[in-house]
Amino acid sequence: MIDDNMVKQIYARAQRKLFVNNLALSLANREPGDALKVQGGRKYHKPIIGFSQMQQYTPLTATASSQNVATENEELIVDRASHAESIHINIDDTEKAQLRDQDLEARYGDDLGRAMKDSIEKRWVSNIVGINTIGSDSDPVDFSGSNILDVVEEGLGLVDTSDVDDLQRVLLIGPREYRAIERATASRESKLGDATFVNGFPARQFMDALLVKSNNLPWKATLTIGANPTDGDTVTVNKTTFTFKTSLGTTAGQVKIGASASATADNLLAAIAGTGTVGTDYIDLGLTDKMHLRRNRRVAGTNASGVISFTGFGDVGTASSFTSTSNKWSAQVKSIFFTAVGATDLALQLDDGLEMSRPKPMTGEAHFTRLSGVTLHNSKTFTDGQYMTVPTVVDASGY
Repeated sequence: MIDDNMVKQIYARAQRKLFVNNLALSLANREPGDALKVQGGRKYHKPIIGFSQMQQYTPLTATASSQNVATENEELIVDRASHAESIHINIDDTEKAQLRDQDLEARYGDDLGRAMKDSIEKRWVSNIVGINTIGSDSDPVDFSGSNILDVVEEGLGLVDTSDVDDLQRVLLIGPREYRAIERATASRESKLGDATFVNGFPARQFMDALLVKSNNLPWKATLTIGANPTDGDTVTVNKTTFTFKTSLGTTAGQVKIGASASATADNLLAAIAGTGTVGTDYIDLGLTDKMHLRRNRRVAGTNASGVISFTGFGDVGTASSFTSTSNKWSAQVKSIFFTAVGATDLALQLDDGLEMSRPKPMTGEAHFTRLSGVTLHNSKTFTDGQYMTVPTVVDASGY
């Protein structure tokens, strides 16, 4: 039986993972969260004051009613119905006895806290937007070789147009872009200096900006299944391979070929998301593949007559082996961001402690305890932050 003392230890461990090395908490403006916590509300108001104007001075006529500038107002709403997320984990009540030589509190707490941290980071990066952009889904940037320094110079130059005088500029990139920058600057005079945020998130200095690495940046791709796959054709997403079969066997990742290309695409999406009917539409994935696809990368898609629009987070690699040439990947892109610390606002509230429940087991099922960490969070890039943020779409087809 899982006791209250074990739950407290798991929660304490989860809190450490949630707050330490948290990208969103390092870079976001957290005033909305503080305001909601103090006021106990759900809506954060951010006024845009009438900006200052300069003109030639004429005695006694410096101020006139016609020169008043209206004040605008923007809001960030955090609602339990639409913005709360429960991160839960099931603990077999017999494991404490079976694995007494293991530090179960640390294992469960670390995993739970890491999932809660990723949830907040993914919500935050999904709401980073800017007035200026570099690249597009149809024309992404080649972020490699000698192109890198030109792209970085252009991106930071656009950030500087908003006069971010005393704010720290940031280049928010993924692991692959990070390594590409290190290769491009190897044996050059541009040196990368180490830096660390107060909550422990590591960064490096590059071109007068913080070089911050995250594997939670938005990713998109299109998979066209124009013709029904042949038995044995494969699709790989984030190192997980799905094999199309006319008749399902027992191998994890097999996908049933449907009556049409679109029906097969539906079965593939069901296999990725864990929906549909296991054993009929597909053979379910193993635990590790589920974690990497559904939780870490959050790969999801929508099917429109065999054309699947995928979304996800991070360096998601893809591959395929189709008999028909009409079936292929395209438009594989990922977003990176040139911005400044505090440009995107974050409101975060945590429920006190962990929710614990013991669902009644069905016949033959193990007795387990479910622990849930609940986070209530939302973020927004207000207009002032959009002027100092430059989303950049890079080519991810080689990932």
